[in-house]
Amino acid sequence: MNQANPFLQGEIFFTGHKSKSIPYQREKRPFGKSKTTLSKKITYAIDGIMGYSFFPLRVMSFLGLILFFISISFLIYIIILKFLGIGNMPYGWASLMIVVLFLGGIQMIFFGILGEYLWRVLSQVRNKPQYIIEEIIK
Repeated sequence: MNQANPFLQGEIFFTGHKSKSIPYQREKRPFGKSKTTLSKKITYAIDGIMGYSFFPLRVMSFLGLILFFISISFLIYIIILKFLGIGNMPYGWASLMIVVLFLGGIQMIFFGILGEYLWRVLSQVRNKPQYIIEEIIK
């Protein structure tokens, strides 16, 4: 596979073969020191999450929906309080919070949708084979 930031575990799972783990006891390095820093490990983990998972995009969309529904619920709550004459909120605070939550939720939903489109474009650009052919029978 020709990728800029390859993630070995993701590439192994991409092949579709059944995998098994082999337990082993990692021994201490007999000499020298590892050149892998914490920042390199974090970068590698982010490459794995971003390169092989829809999860961050779906979380963005899901949080946007939650924020949107919270703003609608808060709007209904404020309207009920206003009609009943209950509550002692500073003037303009409720409407400002409703607008901020509503617009923030809408933005997160649309960022999630945009991310889904970008993910699909990325998967096309990577040009990975759709199938891995083990054997051609003639």
